[in-house]
Amino acid sequence: MTIKKQVYLFLFLGFFSLGFFLQNIGLILPAKYLNSPGTTWDIINGMYSWLNVSYLEFGIVRRALIGTVLSPLIEIHRYVLFSLLTLISILTVCFYLGKQIQNETKKGYLLILLFIFSPLGAMNLGWMFGRFEAINFLIMLVCINLVVRKKLIYVSVLLAIGTLIHEAFVFYAWPLILAPMLSRSLSYSYKNAIAVLILPSVVAFYLLVFGNSAADALGAYRGLIHLGTFSAIDILVIPAYILSLAYLHVKYLQLNNYDFDIISFSPYLSLMLFIFGIDYYRWLTILFVCIIFSVYTQSLVSKKEGQESTYINGIFPLSLVLFVGFPFLGPVGVEFAFPAFSDFLILFRTFNL
Repeated sequence: MTIKKQVYLFLFLGFFSLGFFLQNIGLILPAKYLNSPGTTWDIINGMYSWLNVSYLEFGIVRRALIGTVLSPLIEIHRYVLFSLLTLISILTVCFYLGKQIQNETKKGYLLILLFIFSPLGAMNLGWMFGRFEAINFLIMLVCINLVVRKKLIYVSVLLAIGTLIHEAFVFYAWPLILAPMLSRSLSYSYKNAIAVLILPSVVAFYLLVFGNSAADALGAYRGLIHLGTFSAIDILVIPAYILSLAYLHVKYLQLNNYDFDIISFSPYLSLMLFIFGIDYYRWLTILFVCIIFSVYTQSLVSKKEGQESTYINGIFPLSLVLFVGFPFLGPVGVEFAFPAFSDFLILFRTFNL
């Protein structure tokens, strides 16, 4: 491993670990601090409770596949194994995305550093530890490579599995995986895409019509759509953050002479998740990861021609700084795009620092 890769790994693990620490602070603090005024965290924040939902106990429910597979294990072994699978998935995905982007795109190190230092990057992946997205990101990585290698039967099965793991997979992963099949870069027809979608579409339809909510099984009693309210500041800040990310995406595409095609557009379909819930930080991080996936995909299927634009090179570092700093400038940055910051403030007040 080169020194540069060692630095990337060190920085990534540092910010990732910090996010995990702030999310799971209750595992470390003495019990007396957990009862202090102003503390709002749970010991494991309830994330591992999803592993207790299985088809065997609750019937056909959404998000129950992993819980069903791990159900023969006792609870602590279930948590440990899932944690290891999550960590392996995250490291594998980041390694392959980073390696391809570093080696096959111009200024790839900028995109890598952007992900490491942005509040929606490595730190938020640590803060999200225990969510099912990590496993599905690995499925996305495998599916994209299978599409490039034209092994579509496996793609169809993996799309169905990802949907059973978490139904949000339909909105952020399906478009990314199908996009290269519908682009001009690979010699697929629409019939191929339709054939791939048959099995996962049946699974998604069955879950929608007959599947109960895993949250209801845990006693939360949510509907299909979790309605929330946006403040006036949210309405201003969230689109501004999304636009800043989209701007950097377009500039990076121009830098590498990639077209803004269906592959580039597909990550933004993940914004439909805002319809179904108010987990702003998750949806924005998923968008960020999906954009990196789209760059990865284009680096696999596109031919790079022409020269770099010096104009783009001149403004890209400035844009990078603005993007990293932007989430700190508003309530969405502190409370949603960077939720770990809230836990840090609570820790700060708890110890009267």
